[in-house]
Amino acid sequence: MKLLDQHEIDRMADELAEIATRAPLLDGLRHMREASSEEEAISTATTIASVDFLKSQGVEPRPGFRITTRSFEPPESAPVVNKPDNRPIVDFENGRLTVTCDGWVVSVEQS
Repeated sequence: MKLLDQHEIDRMADELAEIATRAPLLDGLRHMREASSEEEAISTATTIASVDFLKSQGVEPRPGFRITTRSFEPPESAPVVNKPDNRPIVDFENGRLTVTCDGWVVSVEQS
């Protein structure tokens, strides 16, 4: 596995923050939160958790970018409160990149 340097981590954090805070993805996450059933929430997650969906919404992730669904409670160490200016919070620790914005936590690990 390739070791990440500071430049690569900064690039990944910037890219993840850009994608995770785009309106199409946030709208999908809000729709999931407001779903009247678990089935509706899963259906929405399946739709928005794809590179093809992102591209159809004008979001162009880098080649090799992956998105997947996972259900879990936010880790206790994840920052879940937005900064006063409502900008995303980005944290990188133990090979996991976490972005928190608008009450949502998005976490990515390098494989």
